[in-house]
Amino acid sequence: MTEDKIRKSFVRQQSNSDCGVACLASIIKYFEGEAYLEQLRKLSGTTKEGTSILGLYQAAGQIGFEVSALNAKNVSQLKEIIGPAILLVTLEEGRNHYIAYFKSEKERNLILDPSESVKWISDVELDKIWKSKALLIFKPNSEFEKSHVIKKEKLGWIMELIKEDIPILLIMGFLGLIITVLGLSVGVFSQKLIDNILPEKNLKELILGLSLVGVLLLIRHLIAFTRGKIVIRQGRDLNLKILGRFYGSLLRLQKSFFDGRNTGDFIARMSDAQRIQKTISVVSGEIMVDILLIIVCLVAVFSYSMEVFLIMIGLLPFYFWIVYKYNVPITNGQRDVMKSYSITESHFIDTLQGISTIKSLNKQDEFDTKNRSIYGFFQDKIYKLGTLGLRFGLVSNVLGVVFTVSILIGCSYQVLNSNMKIGEMVAILSFAGLVIPSVNKLAMVNIQLQEARIAFERMYEFASSTPESTEVGEKINSNIEDIKIHGLQFRFPGAKALLKGINLTLQKGELTVLLGDSGGGKSTFIQILMKFYEYTHGEILVNSLFDFKNIDTNDWRSRVGYVPQEIKVFNGTILENISLGISDSVDSLVIALCKELGLDSIFSSFPLGYETLVGEAGINLSGGQKQLLGLARVLLNKPEVLLLDEFTGAMDRNTENLVLELLMKLKSNMIILVVTHKIKPALIADRVYILEDGRIVKEGTTRELLDGENLLSSAYKEIVQF
Repeated sequence: MTEDKIRKSFVRQQSNSDCGVACLASIIKYFEGEAYLEQLRKLSGTTKEGTSILGLYQAAGQIGFEVSALNAKNVSQLKEIIGPAILLVTLEEGRNHYIAYFKSEKERNLILDPSESVKWISDVELDKIWKSKALLIFKPNSEFEKSHVIKKEKLGWIMELIKEDIPILLIMGFLGLIITVLGLSVGVFSQKLIDNILPEKNLKELILGLSLVGVLLLIRHLIAFTRGKIVIRQGRDLNLKILGRFYGSLLRLQKSFFDGRNTGDFIARMSDAQRIQKTISVVSGEIMVDILLIIVCLVAVFSYSMEVFLIMIGLLPFYFWIVYKYNVPITNGQRDVMKSYSITESHFIDTLQGISTIKSLNKQDEFDTKNRSIYGFFQDKIYKLGTLGLRFGLVSNVLGVVFTVSILIGCSYQVLNSNMKIGEMVAILSFAGLVIPSVNKLAMVNIQLQEARIAFERMYEFASSTPESTEVGEKINSNIEDIKIHGLQFRFPGAKALLKGINLTLQKGELTVLLGDSGGGKSTFIQILMKFYEYTHGEILVNSLFDFKNIDTNDWRSRVGYVPQEIKVFNGTILENISLGISDSVDSLVIALCKELGLDSIFSSFPLGYETLVGEAGINLSGGQKQLLGLARVLLNKPEVLLLDEFTGAMDRNTENLVLELLMKLKSNMIILVVTHKIKPALIADRVYILEDGRIVKEGTTRELLDGENLLSSAYKEIVQF
């Protein structure tokens, strides 16, 4: 392990809770992989409180490491392992912290502290803080992807987007070349005018030359106009493709990918597409033209004077040196700006969505202060990047002055020694006047290129995430009669087990209720049945035959209706929200279904009936009305399994009674599972399961539970039996 390689692998933590994932990211870089802190936070279950050893273990396993979790007896045992490893240490203030260990020499150890740097510490120092003696040892396996492979995948991703545009980009480049060559006509004509036409007083050649230059310049502008239209159209089409592919990729990601992510972060990354498109257009357009212009001008200068040509060639490398010098600071600045923009966007959206809560608690001033702080942080990042860009621009412009003065000196010297004519000097200065802005633009475009690169990496991080399995699984060739769950276990990344061995059976013709306290895992259990999460251990059998994990996801979800706690209402009419974009021919089916379910009187009571606009996020609907809309939405698809998550929580008594009566009618044709902490649905259930501490502690009919330990009797007396 070379110390230089370890130092180059250093990833600094961005907050106190990031030390674990920063260590893991550093180890990934050490093995020549590519890591994103945000992805590692998700995989490891990192929260504001940090992450656990288990979380890091699970995350490393998912990205291609063989991980060994050990407990050492003393520091000297580290000398027996082949690093790197992550150690759980305790700082002086009692706070847990992670460091990465790489190697030992004599009585000192090379560690990577993500809050500081890579450094050597003695055995005594390490023993003092490494009280837990817990460590994880990492070794990449065949699934570990190195950065060159990932870069190839990224290139393939972007090439897939632009391959259809390559002919258009080549046409744009060719037109740019024509525009460049025609632009040189003024310089060439100026030289001829001064050195030949005017001294000879040749009026015929003057008129002919002026006419020719005028025609060439007119043609140049017409070609530029045509090329501009192509650029605009290509930009539109490319934007549609980039956004379409990104959006399509998001829709096909696992549901767990979206858990805990801010809406503003997704919006910010959608806007990254415009940066990418703009840069592609600039690279294929302006940059290509500028490069061609520089080459053509250098060739023209060479034809006039070898000495001036060498001066120009000698100064050009300094521009590349400037680009290299400012590359890392600009990259880091762009990354900081984009991250802070995501935070700002998320806060703004959260504020608007929670405006009623803010106002009801008179917290406008507090949120105003917080917004100013967050937005101020964002503007500070923009200011720092802008200042850096100005310094970069100043240095390149100063070099441009040196460039111009050097050419003037070279040309003047040649004229004074009669090695160059005045007209040739004017032509060379004309060419230099074209080269200098182009070279400056090429230097300045580094900022835009870095911005686009980071934008692409941020977009690719989401778009390349593992989607839901696209493999066609086993399809159920009959109606669903029962679902049997045995020993089901589940845990979120880095967290303790939430479900610890669930055993229950769901039967067609029965209304089953799963009772339990809030936060006990009931909703998670339903989302496992929706194939949103994969359980870690246990077995689910459908019709006592089909292994749940092998069932085709799309086929399964087409048979299952799921009504969550919070009903998503889209900005549109009641009818559109129930049908969710199905063709207008279904409208009559929606109304017929609502009449059959007994919901027609509720939806018809709105001002415009089913055509009533519900407003953004269903602002015009009550909580109970949203839940009825959600129920109608899933029943439109005629499910064989109906999963209801706290679905009566916002309903009044009459509406709840209406829906419970409806469930009694529906259960003969489907499996129905209700998870709730309310007693009332359990009173009409055919079977009740009680969930406590991740386990089923009681099961039976409502009467059996009432007769057994009088578990529901107090609640029973308070409820009007219907």
